Amino acid sequence: MRKIGTITTAISFIFLGVALLLSKFNGDLAYTLFKFWPMMIIVLGLEFLYISYKNKDEAKSYKFSFLTIFVLIVFLITDSAWGLFRSIDFESLKSQIENSIGYSNTNKVAFRVEKELSKARIILRANNADIDIKPSKEKKLIFDGYIQAKNNKGIDETDTYFREEADKLTLDLNREPIGGIEGTLYVPNGISIEIIVNNGKIESEEDLSNAVMIVDSKNAYVNLKNLKEAHIKNSNGDIEISNINDSSIENVNGSVKVNGNSENVDIDNKNGAVIIDNDISRNIKVRSNTGDIRLSSDSADAVLKATTDYGNIRLNGNTLSENKQNLNKTLGNGNGNINIWTKSGDIDIEMKE
Repeated sequence: MRKIGTITTAISFIFLGVALLLSKFNGDLAYTLFKFWPMMIIVLGLEFLYISYKNKDEAKSYKFSFLTIFVLIVFLITDSAWGLFRSIDFESLKSQIENSIGYSNTNKVAFRVEKELSKARIILRANNADIDIKPSKEKKLIFDGYIQAKNNKGIDETDTYFREEADKLTLDLNREPIGGIEGTLYVPNGISIEIIVNNGKIESEEDLSNAVMIVDSKNAYVNLKNLKEAHIKNSNGDIEISNINDSSIENVNGSVKVNGNSENVDIDNKNGAVIIDNDISRNIKVRSNTGDIRLSSDSADAVLKATTDYGNIRLNGNTLSENKQNLNKTLGNGNGNINIWTKSGDIDIEMKE
């Protein structure tokens, strides 16, 4: 009895060895290469066809090699485990564990710091932060709220939390003994604000229409409104923006919602729904690996291109009957570009033509 799978097993071991060797030098490239392991199933099928054809004139029975089946199962488990391992943010997890230890004995303390501004750029660093950003009536950076002092330690002189450099002023609240903050950050309208946060909530609803805000966060809910520009990079958390003319968003896990006067939007959302409900769509770019995308606009002036690898496209309530996974259409005078792509999800577009 001839066993099927000997050649496949040999090729599988070579493939695995190359992937493991490559992982020592370039983990991302090795992971990408390993994603092609299902080719071994194709090789196994080709091996079966070849041996069957070669012995077509002989009455023989065939049996698949147990080692081959075992190797393919190992590949499947390794692929799943490797993907899960890469999706874990170990730095954020470490931060949460460290902070949870510190919170075992905390002291909530009223905390206020302020600084006259001579810089056009502000940076705030914090962990476990619940921040509401509002316009300042003075040309000052002010934080007014509470901090969690870990292990009941006292706080330093407030001036020590500020650091001035050539073109920026940094308020660093990500340092001992501070384990978390809660309060309002007052900033002058018309400056650039950068928020760097692990774990928390960042909100800005009042008028800062001349300000540019940059958010670099992990495990955070971000809700921004009424800004000149917003650039957000987040992992694990929902994002909402409104009435921000120019915005770019990168998110790993969570939904993204955009509404109001938001003409120019660039979104890269790995896993989660994307919902855009704006007044006018002119330059919209959306990419998603897993999740439905909905675009609703009162008017549009752009060339629309929408593609889904595994899903359906609906335009004004009608599912495409031909070429169901691709849509190309000129809206208005076609002065802008709307590009929408999702690997696995539906695309729903509601737009006045």
